Amino acid sequence: MDALIPLLAALGGLLAGIGLGLMLGRLNDGARRRQMARLEVGVRTSVLPILEGRAAALGLPAGERAGSVEDPFRLVVELSSSIRRHERDTDLPFTDTVEVDSPLRTPSEGESS
Repeated sequence: MDALIPLLAALGGLLAGIGLGLMLGRLNDGARRRQMARLEVGVRTSVLPILEGRAAALGLPAGERAGSVEDPFRLVVELSSSIRRHERDTDLPFTDTVEVDSPLRTPSEGESS
């Protein structure tokens, strides 16, 4: 009988701890969901229009804009990756430039040195 009281106290403490953990977990989960919903709205109203405008200004084809993605965070990543890839593919490397005043250039007939 004397060993039963500590055992019941330990069991009661365990159940109280589990109940408290579940209650706090649900509160944190609800707060996390509300925060993610606010972030989603912010991404959809602020970030995506800017990226869509940039993609349209670059002439990025609609197929490369990842419009079928539902998750706004994934859509931001896909769209920005497409924009960066398009910019990288359309930029000319510096080796394609020509120096106008090159020391190897010879003057034309009409030019004086």
